[in-house]
Amino acid sequence: MPTSTNPADQESVVYAPLLNAIYAFSARWLPLLYPSRGKECPDEQFEELAEHFWRKARQDMLKLINQSSYRAVLTMLIFGLTPLPCGISKSEEMNGLSGYTCLQLALQKLQALRARPRTLQFSLSSEPASPRSSFNHVTADMVADKALLDAEAGAYLVGLIMDTASSLTLDRQSVLCSGLLGFEFEATFELIRKRSLLFQVETESWLRNGFVVTDDTAMKVIGVTSRWKLYTFKRIALFKEALRDGHDETKVTHAFVGASDAIAHFQTVYQPILDVCEKKLYLLSRSTRLVWYVVLLHYYLGVLILADAIQAVGRTELLDRLSISRMEAVQCISDVLTLGLKNTFSPYSADDTSMSSTLSSVKSFVAWDPYPHHTVAAIQLAFNCVSADFTEGSISRDYFGTVLSTLLLALKDLACCSKFAQTIQQTVAEAYEEVR
Repeated sequence: MPTSTNPADQESVVYAPLLNAIYAFSARWLPLLYPSRGKECPDEQFEELAEHFWRKARQDMLKLINQSSYRAVLTMLIFGLTPLPCGISKSEEMNGLSGYTCLQLALQKLQALRARPRTLQFSLSSEPASPRSSFNHVTADMVADKALLDAEAGAYLVGLIMDTASSLTLDRQSVLCSGLLGFEFEATFELIRKRSLLFQVETESWLRNGFVVTDDTAMKVIGVTSRWKLYTFKRIALFKEALRDGHDETKVTHAFVGASDAIAHFQTVYQPILDVCEKKLYLLSRSTRLVWYVVLLHYYLGVLILADAIQAVGRTELLDRLSISRMEAVQCISDVLTLGLKNTFSPYSADDTSMSSTLSSVKSFVAWDPYPHHTVAAIQLAFNCVSADFTEGSISRDYFGTVLSTLLLALKDLACCSKFAQTIQQTVAEAYEEVR
């Protein structure tokens, strides 16, 4: 519920920052829309624009800290996903709100907006709220408004996806759902698990009798795969929580079994049907292939994050149990990136000729990747794995060079003006030059 008593004031405070956050988030794609003015990397003008939009958006975040509305949540989430431009110095980065902080605050606000009723809150650092204003008043009309409830549920689901992904990749406690000690009671993840069992029964006949791979069937398969990816992310995040918070060995083992069982379930239920669809992938639409690319890249990223967490604490006995899945994940990430490099996409429709004379926006899936931070993370973890395997002599020099070549091409194609991406690209390039 908005904290301001004047809806017009609330609108003006939040709407402009939302636009600025969108500008900052999408500035990385400007060189793709105007390639005649760009090079392999964005030129100084594009870099300056990205820095300008990022600074302006971060200034706006201070205005939203005390705003409670879904638009404020959306704005802070978008800024939280915006890469740090290359030209931002370390001192400037530290002198203000970070994207991580904004992401955390946004998830906390989303949780507060769903609270009904809201109890009285006491704090010496703010003016006490009146008893009347300290509750979210839920009227019969609001309860009966299905569109409102659906929109709120949709916003919560988006927040849950981002919360689960960030708890995994940033190694932090989840905000919107329970952690290790209450996961079994989470209705959303229990629903995903049960629907996966139903999907397993349904697809047994598909695999036995065969089926026609169309865009509809492929999107259905990738949709349920995406839900299981979320479940697997949560299981891996719970294992990292058990390690991070110092739980006893029983809970650590239980969390690892939950994560490894989720991976095994993927191999048993989803991998066979995905293999059938993959053979016909070239016949499907670009949008279907793009979704396929994003979902599978993120799933295998989760597997490598699990392996990295185990390696970080020196649990070699657990890493040995995951060795096959780890090797398969590295190869699959290389294959998915190859798919992303070979397939192209444009934000403009085929019949949109209004800008055809000045724009050439048909670029690879990797270039248009909406989650470049996840792609860079997958590349870094895959690089660490193949480097370690090559040092140990478990893979050949040719295979090592082939994987490095794919990783390097993907990094060069990423429209990600961030320091992190540049650092990883330099590291992979140096290793590739040595192995050539």
